[in-house]
Amino acid sequence: MRQRYAAYAPLRRGRRAKPRHLFRAARPSAVGWTVLTLLCAAAGWLGALLARLSGAPPRLGAVAAPGVALGGLLLADRRRWGASSTNYSWGASQAEVDAIVDELATQGVPASRTADGKETACLTYRSRDTKTVDRVLRRHGIPALRPL
Repeated sequence: MRQRYAAYAPLRRGRRAKPRHLFRAARPSAVGWTVLTLLCAAAGWLGALLARLSGAPPRLGAVAAPGVALGGLLLADRRRWGASSTNYSWGASQAEVDAIVDELATQGVPASRTADGKETACLTYRSRDTKTVDRVLRRHGIPALRPL
């Protein structure tokens, strides 16, 4: 049977999906991943010790404690990411961006306008409010934000 495509052609069409990262705000280096691994190992050891002292099976503490430690780090990372500001520009005038800012303010989203150029402006908002901002922008017929 003959191949209908070149041997070097990609088998998938379209763009490849961006890799998902465990953390959103932090990008650990090799040292950071090593510290994270050691933290989980120490949490497992401490969990096993505490489980043994409390009369529970040590395996339970050894498995649960690293999950709690990693969950705490992920929670802190998500809070840090959510508090960071994001800019979105679509070539709108300052008056159009001001209208969007006013509508977002009625929904309780703190947003502001930043000058992008002489005639264009950019919308600045917190990362945790991306879904609300996306909904408002779609209602106004503005291109959607990239998915998270």
